[in-house]
Amino acid sequence: MTSGLDEFKDLLSEFNKLSLAVVGAGVIVPFAASLAVLAPPWPPGIVILTAIGDLVGLVLVFQYLRKSPRRTVNRVIAWSALALLLTVVMYLAALSEFTTTTPTDNPTRIVFGYECTEQARLVYGERCAAPRLVQLAEARFESYAFWTRRSITVVRVGLAIGWLATFFSLTVLLGTFLVYQSRQRKRTPAKT
Repeated sequence: MTSGLDEFKDLLSEFNKLSLAVVGAGVIVPFAASLAVLAPPWPPGIVILTAIGDLVGLVLVFQYLRKSPRRTVNRVIAWSALALLLTVVMYLAALSEFTTTTPTDNPTRIVFGYECTEQARLVYGERCAAPRLVQLAEARFESYAFWTRRSITVVRVGLAIGWLATFFSLTVLLGTFLVYQSRQRKRTPAKT
């Protein structure tokens, strides 16, 4: 007789196989996106946090939806698909609006804030909110020369939450599908 933990291990294995088939690399998905410069520049360990969040999402799906009726499963899949679409769009828009890559020999990504420092306001006026690349270069691409620490922190946290929410939505979508399909497979024995 199989235990719930055995069933979860099977689900985890199936999730990794499906992830591999869909996007190319189960748990490696966040790493691949990071290499594609889609990950937020902060915090440095976002990929590890993403993998942990994905595992937590899979545990929640397994725990709460393992015995749910098809109607409930369909609703969760529909809502998680909608959440995935919205989080991807919002994350990419925020990433585009609040980050840039330095045009240097060693390119790095910097995060913009939304509130100017007093000094930047004196020097650049209201243009401090959206400085040009030349102005950023003059400040050695130091975000704190233009924006307050608080506004940069809020943007950083917002980008990280958007990234994590996107992957969490994907995990709920795929995990719910797998939980239901594995249950269906057990109900219908394979024909030999």
